[in-house]
Amino acid sequence: MTLKRDTQTHPNVFLRRARLERGWTQQEVADRIEAPRAFLVNRWENGVATPNSRYRERLCSLFEKSAKELGLAKYSSRSSSSRTIPPIYDDAIPLRHTRFGRLVGREEILRQLKECLWHEREMNYVALYGLPGVGKSSIAEALALDPEVEGYFADGILWATLGPQPDLPALFRRWGHLFGLSEQVVASECGEEGDVWASALRRKIGHRRILLVLDDAWRIEDALSSIVGGTACTYLLTTRIPDVALQFAGTAAFRVSELTQQDGVDLLTSLAPSLKNEPAEMIQRLVENVGGLPLALTLIGNYLLSLKRYPRRRIQAALDQLQYAETRLHLAQSQAGLMADPRLPAGSPLTLQSIIAMSVVLLDQTVRDVLVALASLPAKPYTFSEEVALAVANTTVEVLDSLIDAGLLEVINTNRYQIHQTTRDYAYTLQTNTRAEERLIAYVVAYLERSLQQDASLDIAEDGALEQEHHLLLQTLDLALKGNFNSEFVHCVCLITPYMHKRGWYSLGETYLQTAYQRAKALQDWPHLATIIRLLGTSLREREKDAEAEALLLEGLELFRQCERTQSVVDVLELLGTVTGGQGQYKCAERYFQEALELARQLDSSNQVGKILGNLGLLYAYQGKYSRAELLLQQGLALLRSCNAQSRLLAVFTNLGQVQTSLGKFLQAEATLQEGLRLAREWKYQNHLGYLLVAFGWLLMERGDYLLAQDTLQEAQGLARQSGVDSLAGEALAVCSMTFVKQGSFSRAQEFIEEGLHLVQESKANQRTLSLLKLVQGMLEFEQGCYSEAQEVLRQGLSACQEDDVEYRCFFLILLGLVALQKEDESLVKTYLPEGVALARQIAIPHCLGTGLLAQGEWQMKQAEFSAAEETFREVFSLCPVDFRELIAEAHTGLARVAIAQGQSLVAQQEAKMALGFLSEIGHYHQQAVSQLLTNVTDL
Repeated sequence: MTLKRDTQTHPNVFLRRARLERGWTQQEVADRIEAPRAFLVNRWENGVATPNSRYRERLCSLFEKSAKELGLAKYSSRSSSSRTIPPIYDDAIPLRHTRFGRLVGREEILRQLKECLWHEREMNYVALYGLPGVGKSSIAEALALDPEVEGYFADGILWATLGPQPDLPALFRRWGHLFGLSEQVVASECGEEGDVWASALRRKIGHRRILLVLDDAWRIEDALSSIVGGTACTYLLTTRIPDVALQFAGTAAFRVSELTQQDGVDLLTSLAPSLKNEPAEMIQRLVENVGGLPLALTLIGNYLLSLKRYPRRRIQAALDQLQYAETRLHLAQSQAGLMADPRLPAGSPLTLQSIIAMSVVLLDQTVRDVLVALASLPAKPYTFSEEVALAVANTTVEVLDSLIDAGLLEVINTNRYQIHQTTRDYAYTLQTNTRAEERLIAYVVAYLERSLQQDASLDIAEDGALEQEHHLLLQTLDLALKGNFNSEFVHCVCLITPYMHKRGWYSLGETYLQTAYQRAKALQDWPHLATIIRLLGTSLREREKDAEAEALLLEGLELFRQCERTQSVVDVLELLGTVTGGQGQYKCAERYFQEALELARQLDSSNQVGKILGNLGLLYAYQGKYSRAELLLQQGLALLRSCNAQSRLLAVFTNLGQVQTSLGKFLQAEATLQEGLRLAREWKYQNHLGYLLVAFGWLLMERGDYLLAQDTLQEAQGLARQSGVDSLAGEALAVCSMTFVKQGSFSRAQEFIEEGLHLVQESKANQRTLSLLKLVQGMLEFEQGCYSEAQEVLRQGLSACQEDDVEYRCFFLILLGLVALQKEDESLVKTYLPEGVALARQIAIPHCLGTGLLAQGEWQMKQAEFSAAEETFREVFSLCPVDFRELIAEAHTGLARVAIAQGQSLVAQQEAKMALGFLSEIGHYHQQAVSQLLTNVTDL
């Protein structure tokens, strides 16, 4: 027989893991080592038997591991002989977690711990550490009751709950009684000096394989004193003190983390299944409020379970109350018998507060005061610096170290700290007089003044540092607001809002700005009020609240004219120009910009002059005055480069790139936009990045790079949605839809148009974006041959289009003319097409001119004016750069059709080949029609 039977069985997880890592079945292993049957491998893995030397050698060779690594190196005969003695199982092993079934979210750490506990080495030390209530004892209990663990530690499992003040002699006496030791035997063998019971236990345990669980150790001395087993024993220690765990187990010390949000939700719903009927957001908020702490979640779940027989309104009221920290801290669970926590006084209920208090009560008053002060800082998952901790608590690093040693403060990346939500909640309940909130507000004011440039209209100096502290800053704003620190609140809002705008957090910034506006007016704080009006006006404009923005800015303009604050007047005039320009009131916007420009020049503000020139340039571009627009934008760019005004510089890069694209200067446009994109990413301006990406998407589409355009516009759309800028998201969707039309992906194009229209119409975003979406929708209907539908959409778009928005009017008129041409409605062709072509010649930019000329050529073809049509199509080549590959291809197609009509098949063939080449390069779906045209010409 090839098997050797063990007197006790324990699974060989190492052999099993080696097999599973290779993806082999037990039969495959048996075949590879030439074992007669797979059940032999099964028995070796389950510990029922061990392989003989021949199979052991083959297994080691097969898996390329040593016998020890495969769990095949056995203890000496001293261990096996001891197994003739019945195993010892301690009745002190708690049974608390068995009430609730499996431990949720602890599968991985249990697996890791089993590997560590089964490590074949002498005097094995393993430790768990973590926050109070994180579930260290529950994990140890689960291991102690696990059948595989029981099987491996065949000689028994001992349990000790140590606590802050353990009675070690009593503990050793109890363990001794489990081994049958009596006072008389111990006295006779060990005398009466020293730790007689510890010595007696060590001799009695000898070489037995026993797991000793040392639960809730507070001092390393207590843990070390509890090492009473022999060399074959393994020790599992739990502690809330990280240093104790590390000293005891070294690299085998495991930190027990809080549960993830999903695991926290699973735990709550497993305890109180009725929660599955409640809104998911409410359950997730409960998990967040206790930071995923298992004890808190268990107490909440048991409490809600106790209410299941009550009406739903009672449960709803309980859920509302559980949003308050005081309620959560005092949730109580009755205890008795084996289910009781031995660390608490007999008859005392288990509460979250009582468990945390065990740590806090051992601190001296100075350290407690610091804990209370730190409760004014953000809780986990957010972090805070040592600098702010020392300033707010008015303390020393030595006191912070005391909190770290107590496990109440966590160190993150050596120089930042975290405080758990439940610890922070508990600290609020300590009635200690502290001025921590005042110190926090003072610190944040000083920090912002130090980190940001003094003029909040300029750019952010230490953006990375601000990003790391942003939650602290927001929490401080809330504290200042609630505590009526009005001056400090207003000052902080003015300093931090540019950072929020840079991140695209307009909605969040607007909330604080509205309150700061009222407080600054009440304080008659004119300097800060000027800044707030400018920032709030910007926020309202970005979020398409144009009417509110205009009303606010007009009020501010009147106020600052009366106070003779010229700089503030310039700021407001500039914003009024931007707001009214976005509404299509171009003449009104130009008046505001021109007055602002004159005053800015009087103030000799290159920064502001540069920005106003940039805005004027964009305004002229909207009106089709592209050459003038480009000149102004170039002037603005030069001024802004000289003063390194980051935000304003990026805005001009965007506008100049758009204008250069419209003028057909693709190489220059690409260089401009690529530089802007690089700087926006480098400076982390999320809002400007979105606008630059849309401008670059336009360029790519006009150039025929449809796939790259789609990727670029998808990124822009995501940024716009994060910032809540619906007009930008709508523009990105419109341009992306246009690329799908050109590829012939009509269903995708329709999806994007519908999404864009819904977004823009819901938010009442600016009219120009809505016009663009209508224009693309009309193009889509036209390309699909739905001419009546196209006509209706385009008429709606034309009627809504601003009179001064000549570029979009031009395209609406040309497309309506083409629709009428397809419907053979000559009167409507004459109504729309000549006006559209005339506007295209007036604007004099390639994509308008090219589109207009192609439409005119189609009309001439329809009227059999072939010579005129040929001349019109050829004019496209002289007016449109070759980079407009779609327009050039369509002109070649037109010439091919003219040649066919004139019986010039060789010319038609040549022109069709040219068209097909361009269309194939860009992947335009018209290549199919041109290919068919070429086939027909070749057949002729």
